[in-house]
Amino acid sequence: MRKGTDVEDETAGLIVTEDYDDPDNQKTQKGAIFALVILTFINLLNYMDRLIPSATKSLYQGELHMDDFETGVPAATFLIVYMSTSPIFAQLSDRGVSRKLLLILGVVWWSVATGSVYFAQKFWDFTLYRTLVAVGEACYATIAPALLSDLFPPSNRNKAMTVFFLATPFGGALGFVLGGFIGKQYGWRYAFMLCGAPGILVSLLIIFIKDPGMNVFEKKEEKKKNISWIIAIKTLIRNKSYLFSLGGLICLCFATGALAEWLPKFFSDPHGANLGADQAGLVVGAITVIGGIGGTVCGSAVGGRREYLRSI
Repeated sequence: MRKGTDVEDETAGLIVTEDYDDPDNQKTQKGAIFALVILTFINLLNYMDRLIPSATKSLYQGELHMDDFETGVPAATFLIVYMSTSPIFAQLSDRGVSRKLLLILGVVWWSVATGSVYFAQKFWDFTLYRTLVAVGEACYATIAPALLSDLFPPSNRNKAMTVFFLATPFGGALGFVLGGFIGKQYGWRYAFMLCGAPGILVSLLIIFIKDPGMNVFEKKEEKKKNISWIIAIKTLIRNKSYLFSLGGLICLCFATGALAEWLPKFFSDPHGANLGADQAGLVVGAITVIGGIGGTVCGSAVGGRREYLRSI
């Protein structure tokens, strides 16, 4: 197989290989493992911070005079803002804004917003702080996987994404366990403050990640294509695999969202299991780790096997 010719891409200022099938263009980028470790750890903090409210719901509900409906509103507004702002950050990245800068700003933003819940005095400011968390998390969740896709070639990308998303159950479990423990021992306000602080420090490590540029492993002619939103949406609508996956993800989020929001409250409620917030956090954390790791690893194995069969 002939080697591709190095060509300077005018849009990104990168040296890319014209031949997509060139084995030299399918190697893992330098610094990819370091980036994977850092971004995975931050993703763990991401889900830890996201689930602190669920772990401490039984503690702040009475103090802030919130009924069950009101305690569910912050989670709903979180998802709405998360969904609405994600395309904005994707567009900023596509237009050349530094992905490392966006990642740092996103992590610092959500960490500060998480810690700010410490100062909440009523339903409205509590909801506002949690809504602001969604902005930072949307920025990170949109850009981090894309950056990893440009660091790992298609042959290794599935494994890298498996490692990255294993942080979801581990981070969720930590949120339940630490949130419940700190909230029970020192008060729910300290749970938000202490769990939000690490992200500010860890975000500085993103400075040392190497960004190879966008679409490194794509064909040169595809790399230069500028596809409008309308065409992209029409293409996705016609893609049966995408629609099937999207439907499955909607069902998954519907079920796991309800469980993550209300299962700790059930275990700690006098009309439920009547456990303390710390004990409820341990139970839900264990469920999250076992189910999350099992599902992530099995899904990766099935996906990898499917790609292998298709390549035969």
